[in-house]
Amino acid sequence: EMARGRDAEIAALVCSFNGKFPTRQDRTCGPGRRQLLRGGANDAGARMMVRWLKWNDEERLLSVGVGFAFEALGQCSNVFVYIPSCEEGTILIFGGEKSPSGSGTELESVACRAAEKRTPINVLIELIVEAIERCECSIDPDFRTNKYQHAVNDFSDVVEFASNKRKTLDTLICLAVAANRSFRRVTVFDPFPDCFVDLCGGEDFRKLDDALRNIPAISDISGHLSNTANPSVQDIGLLLRFLIDMKGVAAKDEMAVNMDTVKRHSIDGPNGSISYPVFELQLEHGNDPEFEAAAREYGEVETFHGSSLENFHCILRCGLKSFSGNKERMSTGDVFGEGVYLSSDIRLASSFAKRGMAWEKSSIGKFLTVVACCRVVLHPSVKRRKETVKVGNRPMDEFPHTYYVVREPRYIMTTSLIIFADGKNNDPHVPSAQQRNQNLEQAGRWPNFSIVLFVLIAIASMVARWVWS
Repeated sequence: EMARGRDAEIAALVCSFNGKFPTRQDRTCGPGRRQLLRGGANDAGARMMVRWLKWNDEERLLSVGVGFAFEALGQCSNVFVYIPSCEEGTILIFGGEKSPSGSGTELESVACRAAEKRTPINVLIELIVEAIERCECSIDPDFRTNKYQHAVNDFSDVVEFASNKRKTLDTLICLAVAANRSFRRVTVFDPFPDCFVDLCGGEDFRKLDDALRNIPAISDISGHLSNTANPSVQDIGLLLRFLIDMKGVAAKDEMAVNMDTVKRHSIDGPNGSISYPVFELQLEHGNDPEFEAAAREYGEVETFHGSSLENFHCILRCGLKSFSGNKERMSTGDVFGEGVYLSSDIRLASSFAKRGMAWEKSSIGKFLTVVACCRVVLHPSVKRRKETVKVGNRPMDEFPHTYYVVREPRYIMTTSLIIFADGKNNDPHVPSAQQRNQNLEQAGRWPNFSIVLFVLIAIASMVARWVWS
């Protein structure tokens, strides 16, 4: 029972670090969720936090990354925790190569405390963070300031990411820009970058606006971030570092979309046009033992979820969550009850995907639509429904596919994002950005002729009735 209890704690803890930041409404203090007293490098209240958790079930080893929010992941301290499967086994804690000197003694004392008294795993992680922080402070009392200065003078991690995953970084910036443009940005730009939180804990959207506006084109990021003496460059670097850190989720591959995929995944665009996927951004999740165990027990299905472009900054980091009954967060109805709505048909899911304007320096396109591809565990709590479209009393069409209504978000895992855009100018099968933009401008300047004709007929009819009366 003790082992099962420990395994359940590990599963719950690791799950929270697989790209599922807590949203503002459910944010609590805990590993990686501290309400930091931020504001600057010299702020004595700046605290270290858990940056990652990775569980190896075969070796019973939990890898813990400890560092500041502004640090590159490669600069964080790495601590390993051996958690035995048997009740009598002793928990062992030892530091990795990035751990500060002298941390062995502090970590050993934490392990001794865990051996003397049954310590919950989340409390154990908190004690590890405090032990690393004490070690850093004993070596260098000004370690916070020094670490901050090192972090803002070396953005090699961001430059490497921009070089290897250009489309991914472009997409992440587009999602952030869309969330920031939204009139609901206080709600949808969640999580908010720590580097733009002021001394009072307020979110400085003006500073965020400046940083987003000044981000250079992806091809120019390397040269731009070399001028780290400029404070605005530091803000841009910290923002980009925040965007590429998605907890336990990693951007795995930028898959080129072949023509079969284009035909299969095409969706209806504006003004009767067709939008085609430009690429698929695959996501690699860390070990999520709770989800995988449920998938083995109940089975799973591939589904799709469409939403407004402005929502995907939050979806990518906090996961899909049910906002039924929440007027600020829910953008569509809940005709089949409370929960997250998904579909086995991408066409149906895309009908809920609202396109939005991308980042002005994006090389992907000017307008983007995003549909998430998800794994859903067929737990008994998951509802499966079909919808029939009717005109009057006559059924006109019935979807051959199914709605899935998931009340518990832990049974959903987003595996990729399918990006629909204006298209690449050298692809003959996809309309170019220039063509799409011209069509949109003409459509916005001249109303649809059929609508004008209908309005004129209606006015003529009203006039005729008035004359004859």
